[in-house]
Amino acid sequence: MSETSTPNDIIRQFEEDYNKNNNTESIEMEEIQQNEENTQIYNLLDSENITEEEEEEPHMIRMEEEAVSSNNNREKKKARKRAKKKARKLKQKQNRMIKYTLQKQKIRQMLTGGTGTAQSGWWTCLLIVCYGLYNIGLTLSLVFVNNVMLPLQVEEMLVDKDSKTLSLAIVNSVSCVTNAIGSLIIGLMSDKLSIMTPFIIVGTTLWSVSIAGRYFFTLSQSTFSLAMYTIVNGAGFFFYGVAEAPFNALLPRKFKPQQFGLVSGVVGLTSLIGTILGASLFSYLWEKSHFWIPTAVAIITIVLTIAILPMA
Repeated sequence: MSETSTPNDIIRQFEEDYNKNNNTESIEMEEIQQNEENTQIYNLLDSENITEEEEEEPHMIRMEEEAVSSNNNREKKKARKRAKKKARKLKQKQNRMIKYTLQKQKIRQMLTGGTGTAQSGWWTCLLIVCYGLYNIGLTLSLVFVNNVMLPLQVEEMLVDKDSKTLSLAIVNSVSCVTNAIGSLIIGLMSDKLSIMTPFIIVGTTLWSVSIAGRYFFTLSQSTFSLAMYTIVNGAGFFFYGVAEAPFNALLPRKFKPQQFGLVSGVVGLTSLIGTILGASLFSYLWEKSHFWIPTAVAIITIVLTIAILPMA
């Protein structure tokens, strides 16, 4: 089957394979239902709290009456045996059809992304709010680091101010590589282990610690300090990737397909809020303290990480 096959095509192929492998089960069921005698038994099987004797009753009564009329005990035994066999066969077919229907529903859910566990009502609203709150903290910290803290701290460590552009490019390049590595590794691990929240919490916490810890490498102007700062910054972005990859994967796992649009809108709104706070408010406050402002951003990010716990 081609990669461009739609969910309906795959389900249709599943139905064809099922019918072929089970000797066209659906056609047999139609023939049984069209037969007045078997329809009577089929209806009895659908009723609740029915015993095996009651399942066999329609055939047994009629066949036994025929046997009695012929006054033949041997025929009476055969009639009972045929009634039991037919009722048992019909019950087996009904169970296979139920199993087939459940398999079809499961495949449709998998293909359409309908594996979300979020429920309607207040619980869904709570999960959406938590999803958005965490996204504010993650976006706030990222924007603050990239647009405010990183350029200013790199400039503070340089002895030769003319090499600011080159030094900043190297630091950013290293962080991009480590971020990609973290996202790929943890993305594969989270899919294989089917766990998301622990990676998000650990990654966000270590990312926040790296934000506050970079200040200590800016106390001296030297190439060594800049090299150590580059390593710490790269490690921080590695852990950012550790948190970001499973966070993005939570959407189809925790929400139903009909809720994706709403959740995406909340993510867009909270990303805007985080960008405004990181680029404007904390940029303005940067001159107040080069240590306490990054620490405050790290604390806010860690606190908002608590919002992800209901999605565990």
